[in-house]
Amino acid sequence: MFYLQTKDGEKFLTNTDSDDRAEFGRIIENKMGQSAFELYNDIVDSAAEDVHDILVHLRNRYDTCVQALDKALNDKEIDRVKLEEILSDLESIYLDLRELTS
Repeated sequence: MFYLQTKDGEKFLTNTDSDDRAEFGRIIENKMGQSAFELYNDIVDSAAEDVHDILVHLRNRYDTCVQALDKALNDKEIDRVKLEEILSDLESIYLDLRELTS
C-alpha cells in the first residue's frame, strides 16, 4: 500500500492488498511511457538480484562461523582466541545486516 502525489497534482492511493510494484509500474507507464516502465522494471529486478546476492553471501559467512564455533567447542581444549575471532566474525555479520536494514 502506498500514497503518491505526482508533481502535476494527481494522487494515487493503493489498497492494502495491492501489488505495489505493479501499481507503481502502471503509474510510471501512464506518466512517462513504456521505456520508463521498462527502465523501472530493470532497476527493481537488478536491486532484487543484488539484495539476494548479499543475503546469500551473509548466510554463507554465518554458516562458516557456526561451523567454526561448533568445531572450536568440540575441541579437547577451548581456544579462547579462536572463540574471540569467531565472535568478532559474527559481530561483523550482524553489523552488516544492521547496516543493510537501517
